[in-house]
Amino acid sequence: ARLFIQFIAEIYMREIRFLLRDVKELEKLTKTEIFNHIKAIYKVSFKGQYKDVYPTLSKTQRLIMDSLTCDIEK
Repeated sequence: ARLFIQFIAEIYMREIRFLLRDVKELEKLTKTEIFNHIKAIYKVSFKGQYKDVYPTLSKTQRLIMDSLTCDIEK
C-alpha cells in the first residue's frame, strides 16, 4: 500500500513540476521547496455569517497558485 501511495504522489509531483516549468522563477525549485511553499497555505473558517480568512501569500506562493490555476479568495 505504501508503494502505491508513493507512486501516486510522484505522479502528482510530476504534474505540478510540469505546470510550473513555464514560470522562470519557479523552474529551479525542488520538490521539497515546492511542498514547503504549498503546505504553508491555509484557510480559517468561521461558523455563521463571517467569511473565510486566507493568509497573505508570498510572491512564490502566488506564482505557484497561479501556475496551478488555483483560485484562492482574498
